[in-house]
Amino acid sequence: MIGGEDIRVAVAPEESEDVRGFVLLLLRAGWPAAVVDDLDDPRGPRCIDEVFPVHAFREVLVYRDDASRRAWDEHGATAETNDSMIHILSEAGGLTFVVDARNSMAGVLVEEIIGALPFIPRPQGSLAPPRNSKPPETSHAPTN
Repeated sequence: MIGGEDIRVAVAPEESEDVRGFVLLLLRAGWPAAVVDDLDDPRGPRCIDEVFPVHAFREVLVYRDDASRRAWDEHGATAETNDSMIHILSEAGGLTFVVDARNSMAGVLVEEIIGALPFIPRPQGSLAPPRNSKPPETSHAPTN
């Protein structure tokens, strides 16, 4: 059983495929050796580089690396494994990230990813800094 904290992000249905791909690209930047296990894909766990282009996944487990995946397979959720996997559920209207804790390394990575998603409001309880509600002001210098 996977426990932890759920971090839910609302995503418009027409944006969900792009957002899923963007999320995995950002996860790859944070965890370059990540292993992705799409629970609906009979091929089983694959290196994150092999999952692009991203299809419409329902539920994936993203491990920091293959050693983390093996540790989860052998021991399940332990103090040593908890911060090495992010569980992502894609549901109608959004994504849910399950991490050990929001302030864990995996939780901070998820918060950074959420912070990079354009036009998506912060989930309740988010540790990410608030976005400006309006675009930044731009000034145009007069031309001569």
